[in-house]
Amino acid sequence: MDANSKTKKETPVFPVFYDGNCAFCIRAVEIIRKLDILHKFTFLNFREPSIAESWKGLDLARAEKEMLVFTQDQRWLGGFQAFRWMSWRLPVFWIFAPFLYVPGISHLGERVYPWIAEHRYLFMGKVQCDNQVCHKK
Repeated sequence: MDANSKTKKETPVFPVFYDGNCAFCIRAVEIIRKLDILHKFTFLNFREPSIAESWKGLDLARAEKEMLVFTQDQRWLGGFQAFRWMSWRLPVFWIFAPFLYVPGISHLGERVYPWIAEHRYLFMGKVQCDNQVCHKK
């Protein structure tokens, strides 16, 4: 162990599960990955068989409907709640994060997020991957 590793504080990495068949979702993950300057998240395509095998607590039916994040206190958050929780861990969102708790915003977010998730394939289409080659359907 070198001197830097002794003084450098370990930061948790939180798994975020997304729909790898959704071009809109993939693009959103790419953006969040770029904004994640603190490297707090790892993004996992819930459709990969190895992910379901590795994460026994992953609710695939729920993952079909919303992005999921597994928190340090062993909770599964999805949809708007996951987005709100993640916003505190992305410095670029820190100025906006408190507004996600304004009365009425949660109610609105809980209505808008499911609508977007339900129609996600309409925005940018589906992605089909075969042998590491992906194309839009």
